[in-house]
Parts: sequence; structure tokens; C-alpha cells
Amino acid sequence: MTSTAKAGGPGRQPRVPQASRLGTLEFKLYYLVYLVVVPSMAYTAYQASSPARPEYAAYESELSPGWMLGRKVDLTDGQWHTFRQHLPAFAAAMLAYVLLNWVARRATRHRAGGGALPSLWFPGVFATAFVVVLSGASIVFIAALVAGNYALAKRAAGRRWAPWAVWAYNIAVLFANEYGDGYSFGHIHPALAWLDAHRGVLRRWDVTFNITMLRMVSFAMDYHWSKQQQKQQGAPASPPREQSARDRIERSCAESEYCFVNYWAYLLYPPLYMTGPIITFNDFVAQMRRPALPSGRSTALYGVRLAASFLVMELMLHTVHCVA
Repeated sequence: MTSTAKAGGPGRQPRVPQASRLGTLEFKLYYLVYLVVVPSMAYTAYQASSPARPEYAAYESELSPGWMLGRKVDLTDGQWHTFRQHLPAFAAAMLAYVLLNWVARRATRHRAGGGALPSLWFPGVFATAFVVVLSGASIVFIAALVAGNYALAKRAAGRRWAPWAVWAYNIAVLFANEYGDGYSFGHIHPALAWLDAHRGVLRRWDVTFNITMLRMVSFAMDYHWSKQQQKQQGAPASPPREQSARDRIERSCAESEYCFVNYWAYLLYPPLYMTGPIITFNDFVAQMRRPALPSGRSTALYGVRLAASFLVMELMLHTVHCVA
């Protein structure tokens, strides 16, 4: 489909944005409600987690020593506790990735980009090592599920039933992961039971895999739409050097770029693997093909936002013991 067809056809009038309502009486009432309700909610939760409450003694043993306001911190959520505990190691790994990836990019910047992108070979290799450290022997289960989706996407792309098959497979994977609790080598064969003791830093790999599943769907659907476009219009034109955010999402990649190396690097891309954000496969490949380097100012602001988010999370877990 062309961009015009996606927008509703040449006869459709573009939407004209209305004037902003942010300064109207309606929104001033919203601000007033927000200023009253949200602090009230926070104060209520703070009081409910007070050591003076009679139920505090029943769950105090679940809390850990804190460093804010003289209160204990609620680290009973296993995923956050593991992430927080290994944060220095994760930060060191990400710093090493940035430096080594910069060297790899410099070494491959003049190579052609058909098929597996030169800029994705190192992220793919690093991602494999990174996930092995995180999930240990469970990389076998991750690779099997990922390979199954890749084979299905390649087989079904362009066919009418492809979206149904892709979504059915991936939803079934989520249910199977939940039912099998991340699976067990000992249940497969007693001789493999020793591998269950080597499940990496994040034993619950199936929780993180929920995000990976969305990327699996994105690859399969982008490839499916690319094959449909080829049937209607022939091979997609080479992307222009300058692409908007919408172009990167809607414009299909070259046929050869829907390969396993690009797919693997996209699914396990280290900076985004654990928490996202999620972007489509087409967008990811377009950005890796022609990366736009951020300014020093935007990077510094992002670092400030990251530190502020972490501190807010810590403040909340010290004052609101919701999980415990």
C-alpha cells in the first residue's frame, strides 16, 4: 500500500488540529483535581506503610535496610531486586558495549549494507554473550522460541493467514512460558537436570521475554507487509538518505535485510533488551543503517532523567511498601 492509500486515499481531507485547551477553564479544573487527589493518594499510601501501623510488624521481615528517610526499603519484587543488586555490573557492561560498538562501527563504516548490516554483527555477538550471562543455560529455550518464530515468519510471509499464525504462535509461547515457569531441563531429561543450577543472573528469563515476544511479532509482521508490497508493486525502492520517524516505520527494508543476523540483533539488542523501549524492526534497521548521533545536550538530559527516575523509584519503595 502506498502512503496515500494508508492515509485514506487522495480524496480525504487532512485533519486540522484544534486550538490547544491547556489554558481553558476545563483544564484548570483538571489541574486543581490533580493537585488535590495525587498528593492525597501519595500521603495515604505513605501512612499505610508507616511503622506505627499495627500490620507493619507482620511484614517488616520482608523489608531490607534502606538509605532514605531512616526507613526500610521494599525489595520483595524479585525482578527489581535483582536489577538493583547488579546495577553496577549492568552499567559496566553497557559502558563496555558503547565503547566496543563504537570501535566496531568505525571498522565497518565503509562496508556495504545489504543483507546482514555490518553495524549489527557486533551487537549480535555481544547480545549473545550478554543474554548468556543474564539467563545462563536458558539461552537454549530463548534461541528455540526465537528460531521457531523466524521460521514461521519466513514461511508464512505474504499469505493471508500469516498474521493469524504469527499471533497464535507468540501468544501460545507466552502461555507456555507461564505454564512451564521458564521450563526445566530436569523435566526434559534427568541427565540434563544439572543445567537447572546454571540459569544466570536473571533466572526468570520468561518475564523479560514478554518484551522480546513483541519484537518477534514486529519482525514477522514487517516482513509479511514487505512481501505483500512486493506482490503489488515489485521490490521496494531504496530508502532515501533522510527519513522521517514515520518513514522508518512504514517503509519496508530490502528483502535481504530480513535475515537472521539482523533479526537476532534486533531481538536481543543489549541497551533495550531488558526494558525496551519497543521499536519496530523496520525502524530499528533504518536507524542502524544510518544512525543519527544524539547531541551532547540531549544525552546529558537523558542521563538526568534516568537518575531522577531511579531516585523516584527508590523514594517510592522506601515510603510505600506495596509489594511487601
